[in-house]
Formats: sequence, structure tokens, C-alpha cells
Amino acid sequence: TPDEIYHRPVNRFVAEFIGDPPLNVIACDVRRDGSMTAISLPGGAMLHVANCEIAVGPHWLGIRPHDVELVDSGAPGAVAAPLRFLENCGARHVLHLEYGEYLLRVEVIPDMRSIGDLLYLRFPTDRVFLIDRIGERVIFLRRLEAAA
Repeated sequence: TPDEIYHRPVNRFVAEFIGDPPLNVIACDVRRDGSMTAISLPGGAMLHVANCEIAVGPHWLGIRPHDVELVDSGAPGAVAAPLRFLENCGARHVLHLEYGEYLLRVEVIPDMRSIGDLLYLRFPTDRVFLIDRIGERVIFLRRLEAAA
């Protein structure tokens, strides 16, 4: 069904093809950190998940624009990103934030934001997924944590 394709894409092509605004894709590196699996993102951000069967090495991290959280500067896992432009879509705004070499889209309810504002965002581990760099298949962290 369209809902299954949107929420459970099988590969990067499907994940990026379905959805408006489109999926955010960020280069990341997976490594072991004791009893946890660490996902290293640009700017020193780290996501930790229960140790699971993910190959160590480079991957892509995928997250839908409505799943990125805007948080306070002191929130755990928060990374800074300046607002580069804003799409006013009426009942929602799509913020375009500069995160390292990436321009991330974040979907929010309209409020008072200005170009150049420094915003803080976080990538919730229950809403991200990894994409294998070789076969580009999607790896869902929620399923792996449940199996661990």
C-alpha cells in the first residue's frame, strides 16, 4: 500500500521517491561503542542504539522532514543549524537548515522564524533508518532494537 511504501521503503530509491517534502539523507558512520551501536553524524553528533546487527562502516541516515525535532540548544543530542530559507505552505512551513554540507528540510507548524536564525535539531532514533551504501537497502533501527 502507499502507507507501507512511505513508512517501510525497501531501498533508497523508494525512500527518496515517496514523500513531500523529500527524505533527508545524511552520510554517517556506524561503529561499536561498548554495548551500544554508535552512529556518527556530521558536526560530532552521535546517535546510540542497542547493539544490533548493523555492519560497521559508512552508511546513509534517512529521516523524514516531519520527524526531525526542533529542540532547545541545551537538549541532549542537539546540533546547531542556521535557517537558510523557509517555504510557507500555509498550514505548515518547510524550514531549510544548513547542517554541514547538507541542506535539511524540517516540516513544522508555522511560527516566528527568520532567515539566519540558529536553530537546534535532533534526530530521534525511533524515527531514523539507515541505508546501506553498497546495496542501498533500508535498515530499520526499531526492528533491530526489538530483536536485540
